[in-house]
Amino acid sequence: MSKPAQLLWKIARILLIVYAVLCLVLVFAQSHMLYFPQPVIESTPEDYNAQYEQVWIPGADNSKLYAWWLPSQDPAAPTLIYFHGNYGNVGSNAEQASRLARTCCNVLLFDYRGYGRSAGPFPSEKRIYADAEAAYNYAVTQKKVSPNHIVFYGHSLGGGVAFEMAKRHGDAAGLIAESTFTSVADRAALDPLYRFFPVRLLVHQRFDSIHKIAAIHMPMLVIAGTGDTTIPYAMSEQLYRSAPPNSELLLIPGAGHDNPAVVGGAKYIEAVKRFVSRVPAQQLSSR
Repeated sequence: MSKPAQLLWKIARILLIVYAVLCLVLVFAQSHMLYFPQPVIESTPEDYNAQYEQVWIPGADNSKLYAWWLPSQDPAAPTLIYFHGNYGNVGSNAEQASRLARTCCNVLLFDYRGYGRSAGPFPSEKRIYADAEAAYNYAVTQKKVSPNHIVFYGHSLGGGVAFEMAKRHGDAAGLIAESTFTSVADRAALDPLYRFFPVRLLVHQRFDSIHKIAAIHMPMLVIAGTGDTTIPYAMSEQLYRSAPPNSELLLIPGAGHDNPAVVGGAKYIEAVKRFVSRVPAQQLSSR
């Protein structure tokens, strides 16, 4: 082999090794690239003039999940279990939870293990699903909410949690997915940083909502801002196209990832009210 050929082969081997190492980093550091829990809770529903109760939810492995129960003014209203996104904690979602409690529902907002005051190991898809189950069980057993009076609400990554819970609990009343993706792999494939990696093979934190919809038959309200630069609203359109026929799509012109409710204003509120109004009032005797 000539010297130029030997040099090229040496460079190729180095590049292959570097590429393999980067693939391994994407696999083993994936959780830390996806979840960004914050320990400090900087705001509460009280900051938004909402009543709330601090509760602790028994979780997996003897853990306890920190949560807020925000009661609706209507004691017979449905209960919305709120799954937040990958960043922050309950405090980051206090305003939206307060808005939803005023609009339509009792709201149960909780932190996954590793977020806020919920102690435990670093988050993973499996652990987050287990925490979501714990929140659901708390609503049913402790708050005495009938399963068919529960609405799953997920924002961003929380949308992936909501789809999983809807698949597991088909007797729930409905699902609201806001600013969410079709799957982690689909979202990663859009990022120029990962364009040269086999992300669909490497991703193990999947939240593969798009392939779960066929098994979900409850009505869905899919919400997105057309100005969302974090998760393109085309993914919400794709989810809606695959959703059951009694579902709705709400696109808020110009809204970003975190502010469809603020930008949408009355249009947003009315859409949520209309969707939740499909749920019959819960009998007070079952509370």
